[in-house]
Amino acid sequence: MTGADQREIYARVFLSTGAGAGANLNEALRFYGSARAFLEAGRREWLLSGLVGRTLADRIASVDERTVEGIIETCVKKGYGILIPGDGRFPDRLAEIPRAPLLLYARGGADALNSGVPVAFVGTRQASAYSLTVARRLAYGCAKAGALIVSGGALGVDSSSHNGALAAGGKTVAFLGCGFDCDYLRENRDLRSRIAAHGALLSEYPPAYPASRSTFPIRNRLISGVSLGVVVIEAGERSGSLITARCAMEQGRDVFAVPGDVTLSSFTGCNRLIRDGASPVFGVEDVMGRYAALLPEEVDLSGVVPLSQEPEALRSRGAEERPAAGNNEKPVSKSGISEKPEKPEKRERREKPPLLGGLSPDAADVFGRLGGEPLSADELSMLCGKPASEILPALTELELFGLIADTGGGRFVLA
Repeated sequence: MTGADQREIYARVFLSTGAGAGANLNEALRFYGSARAFLEAGRREWLLSGLVGRTLADRIASVDERTVEGIIETCVKKGYGILIPGDGRFPDRLAEIPRAPLLLYARGGADALNSGVPVAFVGTRQASAYSLTVARRLAYGCAKAGALIVSGGALGVDSSSHNGALAAGGKTVAFLGCGFDCDYLRENRDLRSRIAAHGALLSEYPPAYPASRSTFPIRNRLISGVSLGVVVIEAGERSGSLITARCAMEQGRDVFAVPGDVTLSSFTGCNRLIRDGASPVFGVEDVMGRYAALLPEEVDLSGVVPLSQEPEALRSRGAEERPAAGNNEKPVSKSGISEKPEKPEKRERREKPPLLGGLSPDAADVFGRLGGEPLSADELSMLCGKPASEILPALTELELFGLIADTGGGRFVLA
């Protein structure tokens, strides 16, 4: 690594520490040519350029150099990689998305990011036995056919997808919503170690950064951004997986969805995605067949088996996974009719959350208009006096920060 590379890494760690994950510095970095040049320009120049707001500029300027040096020293000591655009390991697809990450911290074999056909698997943590089985078998089949399985390393659908890929002898990567040293989700510690050994753990957050309510929605844009397509397996009406699906659509990625029981609210999100144009998935061919002609040297569909069959390699591993207690299992009477009463969702009224620094002007405007009553993009367009083409990206930005929630039908309220 050259001295110039080291200085660029230092600058990106510095900017990432100050701006935070999900900050919009794409245009500023293009203007200055590099993170190093941007950092050296200083706060006054940033404000004069009009490319950085005062709040964001102040946050970056206030970063302590010792903090940056400490992050880099920790990565060197523990063997964590720091990937930056143009280094040969950072995925080109991620460098091109809106709010592209300034860097990625990596644990394991970061080269896995550039192997196979990247396909993301997302879904609920509180998954049913059906969804765990589908995720495991579908990921296994896709990995056998040449896919790099991308997910978030969480319980439920994420874990089953990673396990399916590992059982197939394939590669898998997990984008985390916290730093590698954060004591989060102890149940999956062993799985994370296996992912690092046969792929990579990735994060936009430095090693000690804790998980929080907002870190995971911000992370979701990376799962879709690095992938060619996103497969959604069991997502309710307000599932975080739908944020990933929305990001995928805006990033020009394919969106697939596994059909679910129409009588269960936990599948509402998937079924609506299909209704609105997502490709339904009934087998491996429905996903990997999309890329067979595009990447013929990477995709091999010759050994595909139906999802109705459990591959031998999955049988022992499948016993380790259990659906969440009481989730999606409907008590059945002797007549065979579900007796589980439906309960309407309750939304607690709460104070408007504080506006996060670094929001774009459009997002800040939309945020100020929202309250407890659901509003559509068209209604917000009229309230803000702006075209819908400016409102939709603002809504996605607010979702990424976990500030708003989609109540269904394209209507939004404060989260």
